[in-house]
Amino acid sequence: MRALQIAATGMDAQQMRVEVISNNIANMSTTGYKSRRADFADLHYQQTTSPGALSSRTGTTLATGVQLGLGVRAASVSMLLEQGSIERTSQDFDFALEGKGFFQIELPSGDVAYTRDGSFKLDGQGTLVTSEGYPIADQITVPDDARRITANADGEIYAYFDGDPAGQLIGSLTIAGFANEKGLEAIGDNLFLETGASGAAVVGEPAAGMMAHKEDGVCADTPPTGTGRRSARLIGQPTPDAPPRIRPDLPTCGRVTKTVGGGVGPRRRQRGALPAAAQ
Repeated sequence: MRALQIAATGMDAQQMRVEVISNNIANMSTTGYKSRRADFADLHYQQTTSPGALSSRTGTTLATGVQLGLGVRAASVSMLLEQGSIERTSQDFDFALEGKGFFQIELPSGDVAYTRDGSFKLDGQGTLVTSEGYPIADQITVPDDARRITANADGEIYAYFDGDPAGQLIGSLTIAGFANEKGLEAIGDNLFLETGASGAAVVGEPAAGMMAHKEDGVCADTPPTGTGRRSARLIGQPTPDAPPRIRPDLPTCGRVTKTVGGGVGPRRRQRGALPAAAQ
């Protein structure tokens, strides 16, 4: 009967794996979504005979012993922090992050949540909000008569009006970073909460060496596989050992792809040739 119990742990593990994959597929078109991966670990072992134990017959030590595994368990379900694709959009209030970092969102409770989804909207007061109506923590309000908005490398957002080609500063975007992004708690609506595992949020302007830059006219961070994704504008990318950099001359949106299961298959032996050991 114990064999059936051990096998059942394997079925439970595979069920969880399929559920995680199904959730990834369901969110193929979700802006800012990061795919998850289920990791597993083996359970305890029954040490019937420990390796290195003395043999009762000869007095020598056992090379392997007898260790009976008791099954498998889920170790973690973690985010894969791959950069999503960046696509062009015609929406004035769409932004995207390239590289690390999160937008800050103010919840009704007063707490701050974090998101990679930069497809913002305007509410009735002209405030930038998420699709669910949560305002961004930077409290940026767009005037009614603004024709378009842009943001520069410092995260400053400018509104342009008729007869004013220079634009007017209406606010600045700040970006939050974490020591361990995988430690954030997902609460739905593309939002995350800070936890003890993630570490405290480090907030700053993009040009101050934080996580991102913004560039006008490019777009959204969506999962790196799948089709039919939404898009947004670009916020640029730093590297861990260099200050953030901006790419001002992108003719089109870049797409990040990853080859899965690559490599070279088995080499075919020529007809009539013998293996080296047989020659």
